[in-house]
Amino acid sequence: MIEKAAFSVTEFMERHGIERHKFYDEVKSGRLRTYMLGRKRMVSRKVADEWQAQIEMTGEQPVMNRPTQRPEATLN
Repeated sequence: MIEKAAFSVTEFMERHGIERHKFYDEVKSGRLRTYMLGRKRMVSRKVADEWQAQIEMTGEQPVMNRPTQRPEATLN
């Protein structure tokens, strides 16, 4: 099986179980480096593995993907 050298944003989020806002929070903070391949943002496998190791070392819990739930209407 050939392993990918890089992941798209969607592939990275699915692989690591995080939501889009968490992905971009990590990029903005500088904890996750990306590059552009044409118009597509990518994360190299090396960077993805380093990010995962950092999360595991610090014990930080990434925001997990959750099904979207509609807020229940409140009765007045």
